[in-house]
Amino acid sequence: MLASDFPISQGDSLWKKSENPFKLGGIFFNNAFRNGVLPVELPIEQVRVIVGEVEASSGYEPVTVDLENETVTAPKGQVFSFRTPPLLRAMLVEGMDEIELTLRHGADIEVFRKADGAKRPWAYRPGLAG
Repeated sequence: MLASDFPISQGDSLWKKSENPFKLGGIFFNNAFRNGVLPVELPIEQVRVIVGEVEASSGYEPVTVDLENETVTAPKGQVFSFRTPPLLRAMLVEGMDEIELTLRHGADIEVFRKADGAKRPWAYRPGLAG
């Protein structure tokens, strides 16, 4: 879980999001999903509430993140909402990567290849396209 002003590493320097052309919604956000990490972006005020409650409990009270309902529940029960792209959320829930997602469309891909091969046989010569 990251605050909106989470610093993002850029080489040897550390830039604040507001000063950085790479926004959390960009490179870091997408890479996190592709590595099986759920990036939850909340306003700093909400992060402070959660951190304050966790610190007050010496770290013993849980913070619950519900990906399917897109909520974070603080230790004392306050619920905060976040948003994730539907496809990336589904990929995390189902534990699949881009290759598995593509393979699920194998029949459609084969139909396309056959139709495309009839239109552009030169593109399907042996040695060009498996």
